[in-house]
Amino acid sequence: MTPFKKHGGGFKLVAVFLLVHAFIYWACQSDGILLHEIQLRSRFALLGSLTLLGFLLLWMSCYSLRGDIDTKRMHMLTSYPISRIKIFLGKWLGLSLFGALICILLFLQTLILNWVVIGQWSDQTESQAVINELNSMVRKISPEEANPQEIALDTYKQMLAANQLNPNHDRATEIDRLTGKTIERMQQIAPRGGRPWQFVLPQKVTKEQNFMLQFKFFASDKKPTKMRWTFARYLGGRDHVVEVEGIPGKVNEIKVPASIINDQNRFFVQLQSLSDSQLTFYRGKSLNVSYINGTLFNNSLRFLSLYIFHCSVVVAVGLTCAVAFSMSVSIFASIIVYLLAMFSDIFVKFIEKTQLHMLSDTEDFLFTVLIQFGLFFTTGLEPPAVVENFTSGVSIQTDNLNMQVTMRTGDLILSIFSIFSKGFVDSLMRAGAGLYIGYLFYLIIIVGVGSFMLKKKELDRIH
Repeated sequence: MTPFKKHGGGFKLVAVFLLVHAFIYWACQSDGILLHEIQLRSRFALLGSLTLLGFLLLWMSCYSLRGDIDTKRMHMLTSYPISRIKIFLGKWLGLSLFGALICILLFLQTLILNWVVIGQWSDQTESQAVINELNSMVRKISPEEANPQEIALDTYKQMLAANQLNPNHDRATEIDRLTGKTIERMQQIAPRGGRPWQFVLPQKVTKEQNFMLQFKFFASDKKPTKMRWTFARYLGGRDHVVEVEGIPGKVNEIKVPASIINDQNRFFVQLQSLSDSQLTFYRGKSLNVSYINGTLFNNSLRFLSLYIFHCSVVVAVGLTCAVAFSMSVSIFASIIVYLLAMFSDIFVKFIEKTQLHMLSDTEDFLFTVLIQFGLFFTTGLEPPAVVENFTSGVSIQTDNLNMQVTMRTGDLILSIFSIFSKGFVDSLMRAGAGLYIGYLFYLIIIVGVGSFMLKKKELDRIH
């Protein structure tokens, strides 16, 4: 009998998780604005409890399977006409369902606590406004921007060919310097200067929809800054022009009609500063277009489906490590891989920077193949960024989950079937099916490896 059964098992674990989640929710406080209170409390409560859930599932997976091996229960099980693959799959399914149950309960408790806070709020007008806002999910689109590292590398090659560099220069240092200058040039707008952006929408929208351009900038002085925004269906056009006074350091909004979108789902934005201040728009953070795209119910289904998928992957990794290593080593190895997956963004940035410093095409190729395998191995286990989107009222989409490697893998698998129906496959890719296919592919590999290892494990090793 395992310690889980001796002490009440999963029921007590579920109760502990709900209590931890509720404690984090009530311990957090924001600035006294109801919407901010709801968003901050929900975010930290879900992030804290779901992160703990990931580590718990790893520990339970390793303990469950490795405990059976070390205490010889596996030998007893294999004496019955049950294949080891079924034993592995049974443990994976049971623990995955347990993780799914906790996910659903934590999610439902978050909604209940939110309604309690809203119901107890003193300002009923604010409460009703928050309810309306929470029921509508917003899609945020960032502009297409060039990669400053690639621009810096091209500039470096041109300067090298023109003998404009010191013969004793360090290649990595010089590329870093050029990258910094490129980013600075992309972010700064000179007094009475301007800058264009291009937006590409991932889906068709109705012409009746209104879009909201949101921008945040910093100026050399703190005064409101006059500026002209020009929106066009095609580059160089003037389909919609708005002059505003933007407030530095705050999020400014401009309502834009959907009629500016062309047939390719693109539109262009041109900013013209009308002041003598130098403006700074930080790359990737200062500008986006938002529009209503979905409801709370749709977002909830995406949230739960993606995180339940993630829990099943975590369980599969834990069970596979349990087959390969001893109890302590399997727990340690699975946790290390999970931590690498959680911080894969830092890993990716390091890779992108390092790739620029490779000295030969052969090294670059080998490096790329090795790193892409490592990225797939870790990002398939990476927790999807659903909590941040859900608690911010942002529609959960495949392009804002920071799981591009998994999605590209799924799209590559889908592209194989384009020989039968290219239009159908393209529609699946646009709908984001590639992410789920990539997740499923990763899951099949991990489960397949773990069950195969258990099947081939010698009985003498199990004794």
